[in-house]
Amino acid sequence: VRAVNKNGSVWGNVLCILERMKATDPARLNFAWDEQEGRLTLRSGGHTVIAQVGVTHLLVDGKENLMDGQPYVTPEGVLVMEVNAVAPYVSGASAQFDDKIGALRIVM
Repeated sequence: VRAVNKNGSVWGNVLCILERMKATDPARLNFAWDEQEGRLTLRSGGHTVIAQVGVTHLLVDGKENLMDGQPYVTPEGVLVMEVNAVAPYVSGASAQFDDKIGALRIVM
């Protein structure tokens, strides 16, 4: 987890997290990161979710779903965004912040 903001949103390296989720169950999700366009496309459970660098909403099946801020890319090339905004769109996954250990717990 890179940061938790005042609204409780968890921000971090979403591509790393999605890779780990896909490794757990490859059939459950598919995603693509277009570095040149700054666009993440996630497909899972019949839904398509698009996150765009510099835009404060996800497109979920073409409809806007507000996030707590804009995804961005670090100087090292890491996509950082609100993880708890995108993780629940993975079919059968849930995300909850665990205050005891200070981490976002994603259960698949």
